[in-house]
Amino acid sequence: MKKTSFKAKNMCVVMTFTVAVLIFFGGLWQIDIYKKLKNNCTCTTTGVIYNEANYFGKKSHIQEHIAVETDQYFKKGSIYASNRAEKTGDEVIIHYDKNNPENFYINDRVNEYKVNAVFCFASSIFMLMLTVFLAIVIRKQFKNSQRRKK
Repeated sequence: MKKTSFKAKNMCVVMTFTVAVLIFFGGLWQIDIYKKLKNNCTCTTTGVIYNEANYFGKKSHIQEHIAVETDQYFKKGSIYASNRAEKTGDEVIIHYDKNNPENFYINDRVNEYKVNAVFCFASSIFMLMLTVFLAIVIRKQFKNSQRRKK
């Protein structure tokens, strides 16, 4: 085989390893968001979904418009969120950080960050295993080509 083909194959190993590392850091980022929201959002207030609206753009999606009971910290009278299982008229619990009320989550939606992190970590492990597999196969091919040259 040509020497350049081994360079290209080695580049594939480097690229799969790089993707594995990037996906791993994406998982760390998602788990960090989860922990910060879970630890800091200790205050709660309630809200009622009063409108589900369709928004059309590049993608069509439904958003919930939630009327919120304000208190001394959480002063937003209404918020928007992605539509989930709740329907118009349902009551939701809003968990927020009293030091920074801009940080909040609705019901148990914070768990989506944890699910994203687990998916990233699993994908990273898969890519790392693929990297090792490619490295082993390329090494065997290289050794076989070296034997043929002798």
